[in-house]
Amino acid sequence: MWLGGTPAPPPPAPPRKGRVWLPLLVIGVVVVAIAGAIVIVTTGSGTAPGKSAAGSASSATVPNVVGMRADHAIAALNSAGFGNVSTSFTGELWQRTVLLQNPAALTTVGRDTPVVLSVSVPAPRPTPVPTTVKPPPLPAKAITAREWALIARSPDAHIGEAVIVYGQVTQFDSATGPAGFRANVDGVAHKVSYGYADYDTNTILVADTAATLGDLVNKDLFKAEVTVLGSYTYETTMGGSTTVPKLAVQKVTVTGQAK
Repeated sequence: MWLGGTPAPPPPAPPRKGRVWLPLLVIGVVVVAIAGAIVIVTTGSGTAPGKSAAGSASSATVPNVVGMRADHAIAALNSAGFGNVSTSFTGELWQRTVLLQNPAALTTVGRDTPVVLSVSVPAPRPTPVPTTVKPPPLPAKAITAREWALIARSPDAHIGEAVIVYGQVTQFDSATGPAGFRANVDGVAHKVSYGYADYDTNTILVADTAATLGDLVNKDLFKAEVTVLGSYTYETTMGGSTTVPKLAVQKVTVTGQAK
């Protein structure tokens, strides 16, 4: 009831108990937001889990192999993880040197990237010139008439024997050639009788060069150091053929001439 004078203010309203949790909720929301931002920043600035390891395993730096021996270069690339290596030439890689490489040295590429090496070509090997080296002839030995008769009967059984023979040239012309002639031969020298020398065995004699036979001509008597080559068959002027001993002349000396 108002009795006059200034009216008294109304008493303060009691606090509402139901709103006490609101400040705590705001603080909680702010804390959660800050924590989320930290997680996002941290995750975004790093590398996704598993991606770094995979990327590191699938790539590598190409080593510098220029100047290396080709087989050593391939081994170095294989050790670095590059298994797909090829060369511009193959075979005998230990003789070749790396001149260029692709990809270039110190380049980071996938380990499955093909690596191509340009290598040197070895100098061609000189082709050996075939040479025939003849063994020195055996010293010719003196023989008897009987020993010569055995050679004349079976020349092939005495191939390679070095002997001294005597005889008379019966044909030395364009038909025989400058390094061969036909003669009647024996193992011993025959005396000239009435201008004739009686040598019985028809024989073919040949030399390596015409110079070996010197100035030997038809009808000459000679002494020769020879090697038995075996038997030789030739056609006669009568249309038939005959087989005779064949001798290789190492040395010949003219001893005279006869009819």
